[in-house]
Amino acid sequence: MPKKSAFYYFMIEFKKRENGKGLKFPNMVAVAHHAGKEWEKMDGVQREPYVQQAQAANGISNSGGGGPLNSLGIPMSLIDEKLHEKEAMTERKKHLIAERVKRSEAVKALEKEEFYIISMTYFGCTLKGVYLPAELGMVKYSLQDGVKDRKHLYINPGEIPLGAAYSVHCHTEKTHKLPIPSNAWGTSSNDEVSEVLLSFLAAKDNILQLYTDENSLPSVESMLRGILKGHIKDEQLYVCPLPELFFNLKQAAELRFMTKSTFPSALTAQYILQMDCFVFTKGISCDYHEGEYNLQHCALSQATRWAYTISKYCCLEMGIDCIPGKHIPGCSSTDAKSAILPNPGEKSLNQAEEPSSSTNPSRDPKLVAKQKKLEDICIDAKLEFVKCVTTLMNNVQEVLSNATAKTDSYFMVSPEKYNRSFAQILEDTRKQIERICNSAETQSTSARAQWVWLNPSTRYDHEKKLRDICTDAKSELLKCVITLMNNVQEVVLPNDAPSDKP
Repeated sequence: MPKKSAFYYFMIEFKKRENGKGLKFPNMVAVAHHAGKEWEKMDGVQREPYVQQAQAANGISNSGGGGPLNSLGIPMSLIDEKLHEKEAMTERKKHLIAERVKRSEAVKALEKEEFYIISMTYFGCTLKGVYLPAELGMVKYSLQDGVKDRKHLYINPGEIPLGAAYSVHCHTEKTHKLPIPSNAWGTSSNDEVSEVLLSFLAAKDNILQLYTDENSLPSVESMLRGILKGHIKDEQLYVCPLPELFFNLKQAAELRFMTKSTFPSALTAQYILQMDCFVFTKGISCDYHEGEYNLQHCALSQATRWAYTISKYCCLEMGIDCIPGKHIPGCSSTDAKSAILPNPGEKSLNQAEEPSSSTNPSRDPKLVAKQKKLEDICIDAKLEFVKCVTTLMNNVQEVLSNATAKTDSYFMVSPEKYNRSFAQILEDTRKQIERICNSAETQSTSARAQWVWLNPSTRYDHEKKLRDICTDAKSELLKCVITLMNNVQEVVLPNDAPSDKP
């Protein structure tokens, strides 16, 4: 039987006390969320009664150091207590993220909600588990505006502690390859770093929520607490898992678009973030890593890539157009930074002059217009297909609800009539999808005819390739719907279903 921590007994008492005031909790997770706020503010003297309860329940005596110890001589009860506190903190962070997204969505302001995504690299870790910060990258992000602002800092942790030199050299050489202490770049004053960070976050007395990758969370939280110590209270800072935010945003976007979420869990979000599909994007890193072409280990680039990944998977369902340089990569390496952080007096990305087609054919206005037209065709076809399948399943559900009205037979109508209902649904769906495909093919053919920028020697190959793509897509769509309906019929019309025929 698992041992209970001091926090567990505090939760029990907290629940009884709040129930007496008329406050009800749906589950222990909600209790942990509310009790955790009060528990963090308590000192050792206030926690002592609950520690004694836990020790008594677990058979541990205060005298003589009784109770089992681990290999380092630390009481197992203390380790269990820390694990319980860590689990309670994790649940509270998840609750804070879910509540923030839910609250913003309730007032139709989720698109404008601003989130701070942070990435930090370090030189190494000391024997005491202290991380030595090297670089910090942070972005201010919203679904509507994409990356609104960025902050980048080099941090000098000072002299390398005794016994950590090998760890520092090995880790630095494998990752960011920045100059190691004592030749490290940046300021060594935590006060200066804290002032810059709090200014960027516009921090007041409210709770700070920063988001980072699940695997990087322990190191990032440890370094931030060390830097911000003395400037904010521990309970004001929450370094939350970015996959959990990604998961909640994706769910909200899908529920708005399809009334049903298909995103399974935060583990899927973590997997997508780890894929890092924008890892080799140029123009979003710091000058050093850009020059060394060590893009994937730049903290500023990493935070920006995470923001791009969220935009890629969430903006479509939210009806938000992705702006290159803000939501997704799309600028040249020299223009990417100015697209995200335009300097005063300079033209924005949309106002910048396009290079002439003679110097840069890929930026020919005709080419850009035709490419945009084809992208719009694909998006419209996708939306229409989703609507079509939704209509199909609604019709199936309506027939099923009518068919199961009677309990003494399989169907309320004869099997032949039931089959005809499904046949009609299938036929209507097939015609609708075929109309979508034909419309997309007609529009793409019209666009192809105007592609004057194609070299005549390669134009035929491009047209044949696009024509084959349209034909294959049409065939696959029809096969998909036919297979879907056959599967539905197998389930709702079993072979042993009663028949009017002898």
